[in-house]
Amino acid sequence: MNYKNLYKLTRNFIISVDSKGIILELTPIHSKPLDYTPKELIGSCFFNYIIPTSSVQIKKQFKNLKNNKAEKTDYKFITKKNKPEWYKLSFIKDKSGIVIYCNEIDALKLNENNRIFKSMADNAPIPIVGINYHDLSLNYSNKRFIKDIGFDYSEIRKFKEWHKKIIFIDDDDKKRKGIERQKYIEKMVQGAFVNGVVLRRNIITKSGEVKKFEIDFSVLDKTNLYVFFYDITDKHFAQKLMKENEAKVRMLLENLPVPILCFDLTNNNILVNNKQKEIISQIISKIKTPKDFSKFIITNSSYPNSIKIFLDSLKKVNSNKPESIINIPDYEINLKCADKKERVFKIKSTIIEATLVMIFKDVTEERKALILLEESEKNFRALAENMPTAIGAYDSKEKIIFLNTHFTLLTGYTKDDIPTLKEWYKQSQPDPKSRREDYLFWKNLLADYKNITTTVKPIIMRKVRCKNGTLKDLNFLFSIAKETFYVQVIDVTEERNAKMELEKSHNQLRSLTGSLQNEIEKERKYISREIHDELGQQITGLKMQVSNIYKKNNNENIKEEYQEILNSIDHSIKTVRNISTKLRPSILDDLGLNAAIEWHLKEISKTSSIKFVFKNNFEENELTKEIQLQFFRILQESITNIIRHANATKVEINLYKDKQQICFSIKDNGKGFDLDAPTNSLGILLMRERVLTINGELKIESFINKGTTIKVWLPEKN
Repeated sequence: MNYKNLYKLTRNFIISVDSKGIILELTPIHSKPLDYTPKELIGSCFFNYIIPTSSVQIKKQFKNLKNNKAEKTDYKFITKKNKPEWYKLSFIKDKSGIVIYCNEIDALKLNENNRIFKSMADNAPIPIVGINYHDLSLNYSNKRFIKDIGFDYSEIRKFKEWHKKIIFIDDDDKKRKGIERQKYIEKMVQGAFVNGVVLRRNIITKSGEVKKFEIDFSVLDKTNLYVFFYDITDKHFAQKLMKENEAKVRMLLENLPVPILCFDLTNNNILVNNKQKEIISQIISKIKTPKDFSKFIITNSSYPNSIKIFLDSLKKVNSNKPESIINIPDYEINLKCADKKERVFKIKSTIIEATLVMIFKDVTEERKALILLEESEKNFRALAENMPTAIGAYDSKEKIIFLNTHFTLLTGYTKDDIPTLKEWYKQSQPDPKSRREDYLFWKNLLADYKNITTTVKPIIMRKVRCKNGTLKDLNFLFSIAKETFYVQVIDVTEERNAKMELEKSHNQLRSLTGSLQNEIEKERKYISREIHDELGQQITGLKMQVSNIYKKNNNENIKEEYQEILNSIDHSIKTVRNISTKLRPSILDDLGLNAAIEWHLKEISKTSSIKFVFKNNFEENELTKEIQLQFFRILQESITNIIRHANATKVEINLYKDKQQICFSIKDNGKGFDLDAPTNSLGILLMRERVLTINGELKIESFINKGTTIKVWLPEKN
């Protein structure tokens, strides 16, 4: 059972009335004095419950009461059930009215209640002890008292022994509080302070622990007084900590670099921190009440009702519930500051219990910047409207806020056609995939902007469907200012078409070049074969005829001339063979690339001092005849250039695989050359064309006095 219900057994209560006897308050609020609920009694006249014969007497006693002087008289009450009950009334007059302590004096009922009281008190959740009025000895302690404090009433026989268990500042404090308590108890016995003042004391428990208690007294009958102990150790510590924190918070507020103004409507106090004093120093002395501050508020165009907002916030303070926090929407005011200049402040207000806290932020420069921005916006619109390029703008909420005339001329769309970014994508990008890509691009751009990771102006190219259904290639260049995206749109349809036509022409030329090279190689092969087979056979036959003629004549006089003719014919045969080989070495067709490279390097070595090294780590049959031919021609061209210009002593040729590519490289240790220098040589150009015909990539690296490397990269699928 709740320990507060113990009070019900005594039927004692305290009421507060005004001078006319109207009941204002009633304690304890959980009791049912005279069988009425507190709600039924509060607001009614106290005299109505006194028997009529005593009504005149109590009214007279009311008039004769003196401040802070207790007077007690016995009166008979009539309960709700129309039963008489006697109470001893103690009257105390104070500023707010009259406090009446009502102590029930029905002895038979109280004796019965005393027995029930002890039975209930044993299970109460707070420490309780009983004291005898006559000798102030302890005659009862409940279980909770023994548990929390450690003593039972047999260990503390007399009330004065409590002085040994209570902490005092010094002996004088101990003596003074002991006397005060003695008098307090005596007055309670006399009925002057029934259920009166609650005391606060520090008590040393049996274990030596110091605890703080609120001690409440209740008179049960003329013999017994009961004392209730409420452990407020944690509460007291929390209150102390709160006061310390309040002091720290106040000091912090005083020295914060932010202007703060606090209105405490409970005490009608105004707190102005140091920073705020700098701003409103000239009007501080004129602000006597919170409402006075409104006289100095100057409204601005952004918040013309700022005075009303401030006064409404004061009303909210009065209607605020305890221990609640109310935030008020931000607003702006103008104030004349200590420097006699008018400045704009943004006010952030919060109501904490009964205090209005206002934090001031100086936004004067921001407002000036905003005005300049608005003027710049007007100038931008005027300039953009007449520019010969398409310009649009939209905000971070995807709303189209501006399209100039040239944009409409280019695409056909007006702001009414595309009020939002999504509508623009829907109209201009009929393909859902492209539409999603564009929208995701904008979302990522917005995220980069907010995260401050965008360092360059992004640009994209899109094929856009215009209002009339035609498709145009447009470049979009984005610029971002605050929350606005500006887009410059450039029509590159003709440029892109021209580029496509040019690329088509290049492809056609490249195809033609490849075809010509194939035809040249075919012609070379044919000429080589004709020279080798036809001309070579004819010269060989001529040699045989000359030899037969010489044998028939057997003339010693022409032997020398004959030998010269044979030498000349042999030289012609060798020349025919060399020409045939250079045109198209048959070894390339018969034995493949590796054999052709080795043969060619061997032939070159006969007339050159350069050292050649050839490495190949895979089978040449992985390469088509066309690729083998182009590799061989590139090798021929490279070695020719090395011999003519490089002054190299060593050349390395490698044919290998690298991941998913085939690489053919030629590296020399010659003098190198400047790749950026102008040249009339067609060798490199021809090599590039050969590489393009086999869908490869040519890379040339050259360093002065270090040599040159030529690499051909070819996808393995070729």
